[in-house]
Amino acid sequence: MCKSFIYKNITILTFIVIFWSTIILPVFCAEQIQESLFPVPRQPILDSKRPITFYHILHERGLNADISYILMDLETNEIIEAINPSELYPLASVSKIITALYGLEILGPSFNFETKILIDGSINNGVLDGNLMLLGGGDPSLTNDHLMSLIDGLYDAGLREVDGKFIVSAGETVYHPFIDSGQPEYLSYNPSISGLNINFNRVLFDWDYINNQYIFKLEAKAEIKSTKISNITIDVLQPNETIPNAHINGKDDKWQFSTTFLGKASQRWLPVRQPQRHAAEIFWKFANERGIDLPQPSFQNKLLNGKVLKKITGVSLDKNVGLMLKYSNNLLAEAIGLKATHALTGEYKSIKESANVMQNWLKEKIGKSKTELVDHSGLGSKSKISAYELIKLLEITGWDGNIFGLMNDHQFRKRNSAILKNYTNVVKVKTGSLNFVSNIVGFIETNSGNRMAFVILTSNMNERNKLKKEDRDNPLKAKTWVKKSRQIQLDLIEYWSFKYN
Repeated sequence: MCKSFIYKNITILTFIVIFWSTIILPVFCAEQIQESLFPVPRQPILDSKRPITFYHILHERGLNADISYILMDLETNEIIEAINPSELYPLASVSKIITALYGLEILGPSFNFETKILIDGSINNGVLDGNLMLLGGGDPSLTNDHLMSLIDGLYDAGLREVDGKFIVSAGETVYHPFIDSGQPEYLSYNPSISGLNINFNRVLFDWDYINNQYIFKLEAKAEIKSTKISNITIDVLQPNETIPNAHINGKDDKWQFSTTFLGKASQRWLPVRQPQRHAAEIFWKFANERGIDLPQPSFQNKLLNGKVLKKITGVSLDKNVGLMLKYSNNLLAEAIGLKATHALTGEYKSIKESANVMQNWLKEKIGKSKTELVDHSGLGSKSKISAYELIKLLEITGWDGNIFGLMNDHQFRKRNSAILKNYTNVVKVKTGSLNFVSNIVGFIETNSGNRMAFVILTSNMNERNKLKKEDRDNPLKAKTWVKKSRQIQLDLIEYWSFKYN
């Protein structure tokens, strides 16, 4: 009798679960999600504490989004699960995976950016009879400390004075005042890109309000030798004043901020819009402090000829790629992509032109592709790709590929992430987010040894397109949306780790 009662109730419970997960929820979510043409295996019924289907997860989190995902078995290269795998979605910073593979293949992991000091005369009794030239090589990681090292080298070579010009050049690279024109100008993650970058093309902007006036401090930060700078100006606007339409805030490093804006905080990173001039000011200041008398800098946007007196060699490309993926740094991504395109084509191109070259390179790797790339960092929302095309790229690079070791270990922030701790050996990921865009790609190894690659893309472009340019600085509604999306992503990764262990 007891057994009969248990079996009867299990049968009823099973029927309810199957009916809810296969009939009710798919209908509820039909307007948001369309099933893929790829076969999706029937989900087994797990215990009540585990998500039963993707639709269950989506309903539980209440996320209004377009969603695509794909899961691949790396042993057989079989697609295990997929929803909307062929639809194009904004890439966000997941595009840095493409840039990483592009740069590593074209330039090689041991490639180094170089910044040079050249002279076109001779040093006699401490005086250079000729011109001293600072030539940038596009190094995205150049800092104050590197410039100081160059100056120390000049001092050790006996230089004390320049009887000629101090010429600064970013080479023949294409200058970009910012990566994406659709972002607010003051966001430091939308920096300028030049052949001569410095301190990730940003400064620390501090301000205080004392005796009815604002006191500003701008500092070029570095690990060892930071310094105050004077080549950036800040003007204060009253709340009822507006920036003229013809004025691009930050152009030539001249900024205007309202008292309302300044009242929200007292410190933030501010992008440098003229990094070539910024680097020249820092170099000139450090040189004179060291005892080398330099004339005021002059600027030329071309390659310079002369004898290389000193040079700074940046870190190897594989280390730069690792930093790019770890911190999702946009300047690193654009500099690496532009350099790879120059090496591949022999031409200096704009970001958009270079992204098109990288797009063609990607098509050669994965075959027919609808991918659209407008930059190398994913900051522009017009860069789009499908989950299927991304999974093909992960399949090609593979578990033992050069990108796997540079990806981040997944951070187990969720309280019940014991599933991942108990059922996986490795979870490697790269995330990417914009306002109302949140993506994650990566690799999973279960503790039974199964190895899988996955892609999860989520976006709500209707909500994103409602945002005005001035409202795109971390809006609360978008933050809440991204948080929900990340919860769903973690739910799926946990579910796959448990189910395919």
